[in-house]
Amino acid sequence: MIFSLWRDSSGGRFFVRIQYIAQTMNQIRAGGGLTLSAPPASQILMIRACKSASPRLGCNWVTFDRDAHQAIDPARVDFVAE
Repeated sequence: MIFSLWRDSSGGRFFVRIQYIAQTMNQIRAGGGLTLSAPPASQILMIRACKSASPRLGCNWVTFDRDAHQAIDPARVDFVAE
């Protein structure tokens, strides 16, 4: 999964887009390597909090941040100081 942060050039707002990339079952069965001519499958994922947003544009950062904080139980996360 790839989480990417995008910035709207006209308004300066930030958006998050999540993309899932993986080999297809046929690619796995064939045992061949991934190449530019045989790349893995790719799918942009819809973010639950942003059902009305365009998947290509992504989810507004403020909405994504709020939803992520509500979904993650802080008691189950270990924070490591760098």
